[in-house]
Amino acid sequence: MTNQRERDLVDGEVLAFVRTAESAEGYPLESSDRIPSLQAARFASELTNLAGLPVSARTLAFVAQCRRGEAFAFEREGDLPTLPGTYYALRVLTLAGKPWREPATTRWITERLFDDRGRLAVGMDELFYGARALMLLEADLPQPARKEILEFLRARRSPEGGYGPDRGEPADIQRTYCAISLRGWLHDGARVEEDEGLAEWIVGCHRDGRMHLSPSSGEWSLGTAASGHRCADVLGLAWPWNEAREFAESHRREDGGFGLGAASTLWETYCGLRTIQLADEHNRL
Repeated sequence: MTNQRERDLVDGEVLAFVRTAESAEGYPLESSDRIPSLQAARFASELTNLAGLPVSARTLAFVAQCRRGEAFAFEREGDLPTLPGTYYALRVLTLAGKPWREPATTRWITERLFDDRGRLAVGMDELFYGARALMLLEADLPQPARKEILEFLRARRSPEGGYGPDRGEPADIQRTYCAISLRGWLHDGARVEEDEGLAEWIVGCHRDGRMHLSPSSGEWSLGTAASGHRCADVLGLAWPWNEAREFAESHRREDGGFGLGAASTLWETYCGLRTIQLADEHNRL
């Protein structure tokens, strides 16, 4: 359930934008997409939830149309289930007060994540979606699988401090957030907090009021901001929260949402509001 402060985050203008981000059938649709997706459904549901409103019946109907056996396709038109689609579907159902606890879904996800030898068979991004789905399922991974994930993450730790998508690839703030989140889920959080090199790398991503993809990158977005500020929050870093809030607020758009371009997206609106929410939580402390 949301509290009054969370509901105050999502004003009438934001809700008006969410209502316009729909297909002709009334299903959540990103402005950059041709057809509705479970990703759009997830972010639309996050925004209505922040406003203290229920997930719409049309959104739940769309989730049902994306079901493929034990899991979910990313789009209604998709033939096969995917890890991202399944995570987004389970998140929408959780927000709707209908948590999914199907053992068959847990088995399906586990079989996609690990091969017959118990080794991870996916990259960082799919691991994150699969693990997030397992969190929502309240699944408990056996110790060998937990150890395999932690070894996978250690292999993707950059000498500079963050985490990259694969061995030897440059670290970025979004994969770093994924790794920190996964380590917390696996109860490796204490060692995250003691990791000074990681903290220094994250601090280096924040320059000129913006959260960059990495300390050496010029790329930044509302997505990198949300990921970076969540890293700072988890690690308890001393952080310019007022500056973070101002950055997000500067990207409100006339259509009621948030975006780097003239038009808002559901994803960027959620990222902007999550940054504001974190800043307000820390400024009250």
